[in-house]
Amino acid sequence: MDAVTAWTNERTRWIAFMGESMKFDWKALVSLLAPIVLVNVKGGEKLIPLVPVIVSGITSAEELFKDGADKKAHVLGVTEAAVAAANATGQVELDPVEVADAADHAIDTVVKVANIVRDAKK
Repeated sequence: MDAVTAWTNERTRWIAFMGESMKFDWKALVSLLAPIVLVNVKGGEKLIPLVPVIVSGITSAEELFKDGADKKAHVLGVTEAAVAAANATGQVELDPVEVADAADHAIDTVVKVANIVRDAKK
């Protein structure tokens, strides 16, 4: 994807997040914030190839589970599977333990940031 297409996609998501009525959309907010937060926390550089998968895991967990621990376990499970798949391609070599540690902290940070924004809109 080229830079113009990426920017257009992000702009479209931002407009969807803000909306005409300024209605809050947690999933849209996570889709915008998570890529930035994930790669900027401690160990985030290890997550770069997995950002789309982790973002998808966070947003799907929100729909699938009520309990926070179940949501996080889902995202970590998706991340673990993505590490195995990425390593199987032979194009990258990701350390599953390092990625899990970085993802554990990064997921918490993404959720905290999104919740701060949600609470600020109340």
